[in-house]
Amino acid sequence: MPTFAAAPSKPKSQTAPKSSTPSDYEELIRLIHERHDDMSKSYQRIAVYLTQNPNDVAVLSVSAIAERCGVHASNVVRFAQALGYDGFKTLQGLFQKRLSTAAPGFEARVKALERDLDARKDRSEGGFLRDLIVRDIASLQDLLADVSADCLHPSGRWQRAPGDDRVDAALLLPALRGAIPPEDPRARATLAAARTELGSDGYMYRYRPDDRPLGEAEGAFLLCGFTMALALHQHGHEVEAVRWFERNRAACGPPGLLTEEYDILQRQVRGNAPQAFVHALLLESAQRLASPSPAQAGPHPTERKVRNE
Repeated sequence: MPTFAAAPSKPKSQTAPKSSTPSDYEELIRLIHERHDDMSKSYQRIAVYLTQNPNDVAVLSVSAIAERCGVHASNVVRFAQALGYDGFKTLQGLFQKRLSTAAPGFEARVKALERDLDARKDRSEGGFLRDLIVRDIASLQDLLADVSADCLHPSGRWQRAPGDDRVDAALLLPALRGAIPPEDPRARATLAAARTELGSDGYMYRYRPDDRPLGEAEGAFLLCGFTMALALHQHGHEVEAVRWFERNRAACGPPGLLTEEYDILQRQVRGNAPQAFVHALLLESAQRLASPSPAQAGPHPTERKVRNE
């Protein structure tokens, strides 16, 4: 049986008894760390990959994992056997179980997949992922239906929470990230409300904390300013989008770095500095605004082909 001995001078470790074989992910990782120094070089490469890429291990084939480790697939199988498992699939099951608890509802979907394994012809990692994606899409559709039922303001826009009817600049993101199309009435109403209720002098506040005028409780959020620029561009307001972009881009300190907030009245930067998320959205906005607005670009080439046919 495979062993973890790294040098002849050390006694070779025998395959772990079934009773001591790890039954969950945490025990497995702890055992791998304990035995790492006694492993061969190839086993150490496998150990490092397994511990640093648990999500990949949950879905990739043994051949794909072996390729990433720079070893033969049989080495990965023997590695699993040396830990006391019948084969790699049994070890992989612990990684899949860990992945199944990473998000609400995920475990139920994975269990449903396991029940369908005997009925499915495609048992590859690709087939596993395709089925998982189908279930994820269904779950997201259910989530959208739920929030549409209890987080839709009487005016037709999104609101912050079932018990909080305020508008929030973060509510521009569903359309930007593809949860709903930009022409959706909810997206249009939210954009109009955010621009009217939270916009000031080309800057955007996250939300209105209380009855005080905007700016007294906190500064404008530069992240929200770039989000507004993206939303306006998505809806075809290209000139206005560039104005918002340039306004927020210029709200930087002497080093040229952007902060979390900007005090419009005092013309001073506020909050965390530098703010990485703001710089990330600055770059995304610059890239997107340099291209035609989706609303002005016309139908996708595949749609034009279908129409022509």
